[in-house]
Amino acid sequence: MTPLARTSTPLPLPPLPPLPPLPPAPPPPSDDNRCPVCREPVRGEARWWTLRSQHRSSQGEVEYVAGGCGCLVVLVNGEMIKAVPSNGSRTRLP
Repeated sequence: MTPLARTSTPLPLPPLPPLPPLPPAPPPPSDDNRCPVCREPVRGEARWWTLRSQHRSSQGEVEYVAGGCGCLVVLVNGEMIKAVPSNGSRTRLP
């Protein structure tokens, strides 16, 4: 058997086809599609707030709700008094 001879010239490769164009980028979410607590974008079809607990206190009706992004919010008489954003930092509202 004779060994195969190596050639010093590389074989030409066929040209690659052009790449298809990239699809357009989606528009940035508007403020209507962002969580009011952490400002994270939320898909329009996501369920926004889920009531986790509710009771009456001397200050009125207290509700604990979870946002579609993971934020936790405390409401007293429908007014947001405390929030824990999904990123973990605490926000106290006036």
